[in-house]
Amino acid sequence: MKLSIDCVPCILKTVNLASKLAVEDEQTRKEILVKAFQIISSNWDKTPIEISLEIHRMIRRSTGINDPFKDIKNKSNEFVRNLFPMMKKLVDVSREKLEVAVKLAIAGNTIDIVTVEFQDFKKNLFKTFRKKLAVNDYSKFKEAVSSCNNLLYFLDNAGEIYTDKLLIEAMLDIRNREFKNISIVVRGGPIVNDATYDDLKAVGLDDLPNTSIVFASNGEEGSGISPNSRELDDLINSHDLVIAKGMANYEVMENKRNIFFLLIAKCAPIAGRLGVKPGDPVLKYSAPR
Repeated sequence: MKLSIDCVPCILKTVNLASKLAVEDEQTRKEILVKAFQIISSNWDKTPIEISLEIHRMIRRSTGINDPFKDIKNKSNEFVRNLFPMMKKLVDVSREKLEVAVKLAIAGNTIDIVTVEFQDFKKNLFKTFRKKLAVNDYSKFKEAVSSCNNLLYFLDNAGEIYTDKLLIEAMLDIRNREFKNISIVVRGGPIVNDATYDDLKAVGLDDLPNTSIVFASNGEEGSGISPNSRELDDLINSHDLVIAKGMANYEVMENKRNIFFLLIAKCAPIAGRLGVKPGDPVLKYSAPR
């Protein structure tokens, strides 16, 4: 998905917050905003995430602050960790454990510092959980979980990753056997509130059976796989069950095949491409051609 005009306000809102968290000097923040405009205006042929990677690399260079959102991510993890026992109980007492875990994992995508106030997260989580999926490919998902051997899971945000753990554990439970391989993709360095290896490790995702960790680029050289790279295609093609969380992963991979997208359509451009309303929960399968 290429950048649209409607993407720009959201990108700039994130830029403003990142600069505010990193420095107090207003002149520096103005310079960051000007540079962000320049990056956007010269990259209309790129995806929003590619532009964001470049912008936040610039912010790190301009401020000397590597992770402006560190405290927010820590609070997100703490908040959702405290909700984890309640969410796990919802799964455990359900007749359809996998379906409940899927809906919680999608609802977990509401934790986004750009589109929702943090204090409203619990209310929004369970409000979204009760919503009907606007795109519902659950039957295909359940079949794939039972039959596939190699899982590739693209994480999204800190905090949200507790719901990802819940989903993977539910998948293992209904399969009643381990995957031959679980590959979990996480940012190779900080960018906004995306989950990093430290978040993943704190949740315990690295302790799942037969699990390996793959790093996705945060815009820094050598930090991980880049969007739209051959390496990304090879990674996807080497797994028979691929799950991608959140809008950024959808933006990058919407035209790739055999992927289950779990997300909230938080903005009009994404909602339009999915044929849903902003705020709708989505489980979409992009079938092989």
